[in-house]
Amino acid sequence: FNLTFNITDRGTPSLSSSQRILVYVGDINDQSPSFSTSEFTFDVRENQTVGREHPFGKISATDDDSATHAQIFYQFDETASLDSDAIEIFGINTTTGELYLIKELDFDSTTKVTYNFRIEARNP
Repeated sequence: FNLTFNITDRGTPSLSSSQRILVYVGDINDQSPSFSTSEFTFDVRENQTVGREHPFGKISATDDDSATHAQIFYQFDETASLDSDAIEIFGINTTTGELYLIKELDFDSTTKVTYNFRIEARNP
């Protein structure tokens, strides 16, 4: 905003002065991150390479704040009552949202072929 203040005294002769002031309005962290969809589904091969540098998928959220208030970090929501063993098998890059394996999957030695877990997106 550009504001101009004018000041005038009541003397004779009347004297005045003006000053222009520039006001910057800064963003606050008033928007929550949100996902583009309520569910992400990924098919992972049992021979998927383990490790953070070999992601099999990526989730993403957006935040309508600006600058640092729009930074998003991802983490498992461990309070959700879904597959608790998922956090022992899957990992998430907290800054990029990339999902990766922490340990190998073996289709032949398990009866579990589907894992459900919840990820939360949050601001720092």
